[in-house]
Amino acid sequence: MSEWKPVARVEGLLVEEIEDELLIFDTETDQAHALDQAATSVWQACDGTRGLSELRRACDLSQEALDVALARLDDRRLLLDQPGGVSRRDVLRRAAVAGAAAGVAAPVIRSIVAPTPAMAQSEGGGPTGATGPTGATGATGATGATGPTGPTGPGF
Repeated sequence: MSEWKPVARVEGLLVEEIEDELLIFDTETDQAHALDQAATSVWQACDGTRGLSELRRACDLSQEALDVALARLDDRRLLLDQPGGVSRRDVLRRAAVAGAAAGVAAPVIRSIVAPTPAMAQSEGGGPTGATGPTGATGATGATGATGPTGPTGPGF
């Protein structure tokens, strides 16, 4: 069976490089992912032409760190599904073991689910915060002339 050569998914993704992270928004799942430098180097090197040993050298990572990065990218659907056979399963299995081992400096991917427009516009989705202080009262206008006084005295 041929060696797995991972391919980064690009369809349906908005990608922005900010400082030392790569931010990826998945328009299909409404998830945002922030990749650290190591995870970024792996994702960018996954072009379908490199096997695992070439990826490890290109990204300057240990085999364990590469396995963990590939597993995390795959978990977040940032790699294309490809027939990979035993090699792909082996990599992902090794990553589970490596991730559980203490002391492995693994690439980091932080993910959040972005609210959909409907969620952002919904009312009553939860408690509201306290209201802020009111502003100062403005000056009052000039007092007008008093009107005539009514009758006084007995009978009225």
